[in-house]
Amino acid sequence: MVTGSRRRKRGVPIVAVLVLLGLLPLIKVTQASLSGPPSDDRQAAAVRALDEAIADGADGDMQQLFPEGSFFLHVLTGIAAARSNTPDGPDRARAHLARTTSPAELARFGTGMESPHGIFADGWNLYLAATIAQRTNDPADRQRVTELAEPVAAALADADSPFLQSYPGQAWPCDSVVAVAALAQSARISGEASGRDWLAVVNDWRSAAMTELDPGTGLLPHRTAPNVVGPQGSSQAIIQTFWPDIVAATGVTEDDQWRRFVDTFVTREYGLVGVREFPHGVDGEGDVDSGPLIAGVSASASAVTLAAAHRNGDQRLASTLDREAELLGLRPPFGTRYALGQMPIGDAFLAFAHSAPRSEPYAPLPQSPSPLWWVFAGLCLVPVGLGVWLAVRRL
Repeated sequence: MVTGSRRRKRGVPIVAVLVLLGLLPLIKVTQASLSGPPSDDRQAAAVRALDEAIADGADGDMQQLFPEGSFFLHVLTGIAAARSNTPDGPDRARAHLARTTSPAELARFGTGMESPHGIFADGWNLYLAATIAQRTNDPADRQRVTELAEPVAAALADADSPFLQSYPGQAWPCDSVVAVAALAQSARISGEASGRDWLAVVNDWRSAAMTELDPGTGLLPHRTAPNVVGPQGSSQAIIQTFWPDIVAATGVTEDDQWRRFVDTFVTREYGLVGVREFPHGVDGEGDVDSGPLIAGVSASASAVTLAAAHRNGDQRLASTLDREAELLGLRPPFGTRYALGQMPIGDAFLAFAHSAPRSEPYAPLPQSPSPLWWVFAGLCLVPVGLGVWLAVRRL
C-alpha cells in the first residue's frame, strides 16, 4: 500500500523541476531587463573564453560556416583584447594580429587588387594594429602601424573608386570605411609628416565617397562591384560603427549618416527593437552576412549596431539592444558565451561591440522597454505557480 507520505515524496522532484524551470528563465529575464554594459571583469572573461574556444579549433569551425569566419574571429577578439583593461590584453591582441597577417590567413583573399591583400583584410588588420598601439604607445607597435598603413594609404590615394576591392572583382564600401577609419587612427598615432599625408587621404576619400551615396536613402551602397546594390543593414551597421572616426578626422561639424541609418533600418517588431536588413518597405532574402531574417530583422546587423550606437552616442538605443542581446542571446545567467557557446563568431562580435568607445550623447531615440518583457516574465511564472499549486495539494 502506498502511503500519503510516500506520495508526497514522489511528488517533490516534479515540484522542484517545475519551480526550477520557471525560476531560471525568470532570473534571466530580470537580469536582461536590468543589465547595462558588461563589467571590465566580464569583458575580460569573454576575451579569455574566446581565446580558449580558438585554442579548441573554433576558428576552423567558423571558417566552415562563413567566408571570413576565421579572420573575423581573430581580428574581433584581438580588438576586444586590446581594449580590455587586463595586463595581458596587448599580448593577446598581438597574437591575433600575427594570425590575421599570416600568409595562410591572407591567402584566402586573393591578389591583384588595389590593396595588397584586399581592402577588407588590410583595413581590419590596420585597425587592430592601431588599436594595440593606442593602448600601449610602444615604439614597436607604432612601427607596425606604419608598416601596415603605408600600403593602405597608397591604395586609397591611387584607386579609381573610393570603394576598393575586398576580393578580386568584388567591392563592398563598408570594407573601405573600416580601412579609412583605421588610417585616421594611424594618423593620430604617427604624429609625423606621414600622419598629415594620411589625413589628407582620409579627407579626399570622404569627399569622393559622399558623391556615391544611394539617392533614395542618402547612405553608402552595400556593394559596388561586380554590380551596385543599395544599402543593407548588415553592412550599414559596420559603416556606422567606423564612420565617426572619419568624421572626427576630417573636422566635419554636421553629418547626417547616423540619423539616416536609424530612419532607414531601425525598427520595432513584435515589441522588440531590431535592425532590418533592407530599408523599410523593401523585402528581401537573408544571406551569409545577414543571417536568417525574422520579420525582416537581421540578428547580426542588430548586434553590430550595438557598437555603432555606442560610437554615435545613441546610448538609449545601445542599452535597448544590449538588454535584448541578453534576453535573446542564450547566454547562461552567470556565463560569458552566447548561443550556448555554439557560435563563437557571435561572441566575438558582441565582445567587440561591448568594447567600442563611447562618444558624447547624440539625439537618443525615444526607445523604452517593451511590454513584451513583462509577457516573458509572466510566462516564466506559469511553471512556478504550477509547482507551488502541486506542492500545496500534497501538504
